Amino acid sequence: MQAITLQAIITGASTRLDGSLGLRISTPELKTDEKVALMDVVGKNLTILIQPQDVTSPGLKEVRGEFDTKTPSKRLRDVLYVLWKQSEDVPDWDTFYRQKIEGLIEKVKLKLTPQ
Repeated sequence: MQAITLQAIITGASTRLDGSLGLRISTPELKTDEKVALMDVVGKNLTILIQPQDVTSPGLKEVRGEFDTKTPSKRLRDVLYVLWKQSEDVPDWDTFYRQKIEGLIEKVKLKLTPQ
């Protein structure tokens, strides 16, 4: 898959429960093959360079997201918390968390070779 370069405008940004941002980007009119190239990367993890066209800036500002800073266990806990917040008729957070973690542990134990 090739890298894609295009002009765009960030038309909106919204915060998410997990602390991330959702961005809405508008492009100028695109040719069919350009649209296809963009649609092919929807839902994929990307590295994005945002460079204003009318501003010359010395160097790059790196924004590090959760994939660079959070441990896998912290990410799992955060995702479970969002799931708990979205669920109806569920126990308190501690009970919910313990039940989900125990369920995951049991699934992994079933895959172990008996000794």
